[in-house]
Amino acid sequence: MLKNNIAVFWVFVICALTYHFPAITQTYYFVDDIGRNAIGYGLYDNSGWGEYTDSGRPAAEAVIRFLSGWIGRATDIVAIDLAPMTKILSAVSVATTAWIIYRKAINHVSWTAFLVALSVVFSPWFIHCIQYSFDSLTMGCALLFTALPFLSNKDNKSCLYFFACYFVSLCFYQLFLAAPFLIIMLILFKAWLDEGKLSVEIQNYYGRVILSLIASFVTYKMVLLMFPLRMYLLQHSKMLGISIILPAQIRTRMGHLMDVFFSPFYGVAGVVLAVLCLLAVSGVITKAKASGRNVWHLSIVHLVISALALLIALIPQSLLREPLFAGRATAGSQFVLLIWLFPLVYLRAAFFKTVCISWIVFFTLMAALNAAITNAIRAQYNYEDRLLNVILTYPMHDVLPASITYIPPYSAKNKIWLRQARNVRNNFPFAKYVLHNTYMLSTSIWATRQTQLYNREVAFSFGDGNRDFCQWPDKLVMQEFIMYGKGDRRYVDFGKTACDPVK
Repeated sequence: MLKNNIAVFWVFVICALTYHFPAITQTYYFVDDIGRNAIGYGLYDNSGWGEYTDSGRPAAEAVIRFLSGWIGRATDIVAIDLAPMTKILSAVSVATTAWIIYRKAINHVSWTAFLVALSVVFSPWFIHCIQYSFDSLTMGCALLFTALPFLSNKDNKSCLYFFACYFVSLCFYQLFLAAPFLIIMLILFKAWLDEGKLSVEIQNYYGRVILSLIASFVTYKMVLLMFPLRMYLLQHSKMLGISIILPAQIRTRMGHLMDVFFSPFYGVAGVVLAVLCLLAVSGVITKAKASGRNVWHLSIVHLVISALALLIALIPQSLLREPLFAGRATAGSQFVLLIWLFPLVYLRAAFFKTVCISWIVFFTLMAALNAAITNAIRAQYNYEDRLLNVILTYPMHDVLPASITYIPPYSAKNKIWLRQARNVRNNFPFAKYVLHNTYMLSTSIWATRQTQLYNREVAFSFGDGNRDFCQWPDKLVMQEFIMYGKGDRRYVDFGKTACDPVK
């Protein structure tokens, strides 16, 4: 069966759909999803090209506009939620990427090679990406386009494919910036292990490919200059300035990014991963003995390449002033894991049972993590929804609110970690970064279902330091907040400290 490309492809698809089943079947909205549902993908103040395009993702906007049926209506802000179709297509994109890796990068017909390629499907970082109802498809497309050009023949024309596909991937999302370089590293490492050297043809070919990828990135950056870019993109794409503290800044960011990378592997999952990595080292040793080469030499090269792969994946973000320390931002890390585990293909058949059992245990834990994240976010969403319903409908003067102002705890810097989110982080510490979007009632509430239910606009805003509301006679005290009401206005104090006497 492993030689039947169509059969193997559908096995990858079945594995991807099974693994992501909790996320595919959930119905809650992430923070970004709530905004998409409320205001769509329209223009800001009737200016610019559109939210996605002005965020450096024109391909994503084109796809979403096409699926929502409003290409050509630039000011129309209606977006259509096509989940779970978008999530299913995203899972298929991941499966297709794994299939390409199996055929072209690993290029080794064995069940061990198939399991190694499954590390792309069973990624603990892409879980976050596929949770989004609207954006999961475009994130999946960004991943797929990094792998598609590896299907092409090794000729001069293929460099154009790499240029075009990498450009399109960046135009979807910039989550997989280092992915094609990591795949090339895997191919070169395999060629070196198999042949003992890198032929001139391989060096020249992949040298041209790397140059075409760099040219594609530069072209993408130049094209962005045509768009009126949003502050969000400008804020998160600014590079660190050269200064005496630059090494310390990079080291600090690398530390946080390492936390994000290793966060899914705390506990038992980490033990199983360590076993698999040790078995991978055994695979290198087995290959060295079979080819009559120096065991220490090959082992050290493997360790160096493993460390280098992690640096290639994380360094681009560590150079940013404000990187995103989140699971989705490190989704390309699944290719690092692929490089770490690749030498398993060289183990003798006697080791296969150990590899298979470890693989099943490890990815069962990853599937459990997937389900835990999905259910925890659902609980958080329901919790926020209940609080929002109380805030909107509590009968102060029997008048529904026209404006609601949120006053967060002073110590939280406008980021309110609600009880459910705290519980999740206490019980699932390995998920604290993957779960980063489950926080902040104050910033995740949009005028959506409740305000649409009453067919009126409700203005949401943060407190501005005005304490006049402290004298209002109407007050609702809950465990989570104190709400002050006067007419059709609401002030919600989550810290319950805004009206404390000033010392």
